[in-house]
Amino acid sequence: MSWEGYCDSVQGRYRDGIDSVGLFGLDGSVYATKSYDCSLGEMPDTVVKGILNEMKKKEEDDSADMSGVHWGSIKFMTLGVEVSDADGKTFKGKKKEYGAIYAETTKSCIIVAHLKEGAQVGTMNTEVGKVCEHMRNNNY
Repeated sequence: MSWEGYCDSVQGRYRDGIDSVGLFGLDGSVYATKSYDCSLGEMPDTVVKGILNEMKKKEEDDSADMSGVHWGSIKFMTLGVEVSDADGKTFKGKKKEYGAIYAETTKSCIIVAHLKEGAQVGTMNTEVGKVCEHMRNNNY
């Protein structure tokens, strides 16, 4: 499957909620991004670089203050960062009226999804997690 195919797979699992998906290397390099009528436009690499920075801070110091992630001029507040050797790392962010961001790492990449305001965050997190699990099972 192509990197764009993984974007489509994530979005296709929750069409009514997920409106932007990006796959990036663990160094922040862009593999693929797709916007599905996202009001914020296509996901910029600054989003994933901010998320990776938040994950690194959490890994180095569990009590570190999180500074949030910028999508253009919009700042999403970091709600949580979890670090697990077995399952990778996760990031949860939110900005009232602009929706939520969820990210999860695999062995070689990070999937980032944006959710429309008012849609079910738990559903997005679960569906991104399923695609990440598939990728981990296939050594990605």
